[in-house]
Amino acid sequence: MTQAGHSDDVLQLIRGRVVPLQALVACVVGAAILAGCGGDGQKTTEKRAADPLLTRDVPTVVRFDCRRAARRLTSGAVYCPPLVPRGATRSQNTSSRGRFATVAHDGEYVLNFVAAELAGVDLAQPAGFRHHVGHWLAASYEGAAGLTSGPGVRVLRRIDVDGVEVTLYQRRWIAYKLDAGHVFASWPLGGRTYEVSLHGFENRHALVAMAEALVAEIRECPPDGPTGVGAEPPCDLVFPAG
Repeated sequence: MTQAGHSDDVLQLIRGRVVPLQALVACVVGAAILAGCGGDGQKTTEKRAADPLLTRDVPTVVRFDCRRAARRLTSGAVYCPPLVPRGATRSQNTSSRGRFATVAHDGEYVLNFVAAELAGVDLAQPAGFRHHVGHWLAASYEGAAGLTSGPGVRVLRRIDVDGVEVTLYQRRWIAYKLDAGHVFASWPLGGRTYEVSLHGFENRHALVAMAEALVAEIRECPPDGPTGVGAEPPCDLVFPAG
């Protein structure tokens, strides 16, 4: 997101409200779980506790955009994360004219949202970019990952989630990229690469919980099985291509 975009959104979402305490101390919590905010590149298999920033009550706007993106795919499926940031959520997948506008083609998609409760302060960022509005995204690519290249990326840790190796990254704010200032998780599964990302280095703990839940959903719900509206959770959040 651009500096101007962040500033406008910060004024709308943060003015007049207290930034959630957990957003300020999540780095401390993450240190206890991830053995240090910087990480050490080692692999771990421990399970993470539920994060107070997250909910399994996936907002309607998220489900709606997942369905719309799936209609543009020619293979695979859109996997809506079953564990998402809390609070009023708005889509960033709509153009200024109100049309659906996001990456969704072949077997690839990138879906962007902003959640009010995820907004906070990331003291690791430069002074002009510490407040953030709670941007998060979910993506799937055919082949290589989409967020792991480019400037400012650092590997934090690799974790084992039921036999799937998930790599945690962060991108420091050195360039005007959509995911600058984000932490993100990336893993290969079934010939595709999946990613989830949250703005704010303080949100590492929530990121791990989201990744674990999404890995479980992908493994449990193949596109040719019972999915979509009417299916049992979490497969009701899976929308096959077409």
